Amino acid sequence: MNYQEKTRYLSELFADYLGDCDCEPNGDGTFHLISWDEDIDEDLVNRVIEVIAKDEYDIQGMQLREISHPKIFSFSFRDENGEEERLFDIDCTDGRCRPSYVVWGEGVGFTMKNAISISEAIDKNEFVQKCEEMENKKKGL
Repeated sequence: MNYQEKTRYLSELFADYLGDCDCEPNGDGTFHLISWDEDIDEDLVNRVIEVIAKDEYDIQGMQLREISHPKIFSFSFRDENGEEERLFDIDCTDGRCRPSYVVWGEGVGFTMKNAISISEAIDKNEFVQKCEEMENKKKGL
């Protein structure tokens, strides 16, 4: 996909999934993130789209997973069984929007780290792996 195709794909992705991500449109170009009782400006969504569209990663099949914070957008790719297998975030909390990933640290839990690309963010993301480990530990496996 070229930049324009990615931009169109991502715009449709946001339109399709924002309602599933605890958001509702305000009708004025903003979206209301219900769980945070905050609005997300359309310009921020467009900046997220731009960051992803400029990256060389193949985004076919990507989904907007959740908006865990008014400025953190989580994306996933699913395998043929529907299981999430690749995750990355776009973190805009400091005014810059960039790919990021989740790591696990004993005593601190999950924290976010910045990446230079979507590929790096996916490769270094520990969220699914750590959740599976914790679930297996609870089951005694």
